[in-house]
Amino acid sequence: MPIRLKIVMIVLASSLLLLFGGWFAYQQYEVKKPLEQGISNIEHVTFESMNITNEEINIDVSLSNIEELRQSYQQIYGIAEKYNGRDKQINIHINDTRSKKLTTILERANFVISESIAKHSYSTIPLYFDGIQAEDSLTKSTVMMDEQFVYIHLTDGKSELYHVVPRYLVQEVNKNE
Repeated sequence: MPIRLKIVMIVLASSLLLLFGGWFAYQQYEVKKPLEQGISNIEHVTFESMNITNEEINIDVSLSNIEELRQSYQQIYGIAEKYNGRDKQINIHINDTRSKKLTTILERANFVISESIAKHSYSTIPLYFDGIQAEDSLTKSTVMMDEQFVYIHLTDGKSELYHVVPRYLVQEVNKNE
């Protein structure tokens, strides 16, 4: 009987090692590496880091000298979706060179952005930033939109701020429920 117990324990340990080793190898070589390589191949995008959990994929990137934030973000998001096998939430964090001035401008704009998204009056966002560009002497202020996000790119000399806001910030509650 003790010999059979040893064999069962060896088979169990081997099976667990093979199962978890296979899962790790799959994650590493079929998801993480291709995702990292795909993002690294996008022009003006530098891959920083990535963390994949059961619920989400978190990606950190840096951008430099991009023409259009929307296009770069969509490329990164598209590659992440390609390797998102179980419909995990994709979170892309853009490391930028924001200055205190740009951070303050964005903080002042948060109310306008949130209100515009909640009211679906998206045209007020670029108008607001056009006024800020003139008022605060920004080098460049670009606001774009697609079906999912509002993209804000502010430039002040060598400082750049990239901010992406989901178009659906607030889930509407049905009061009759």
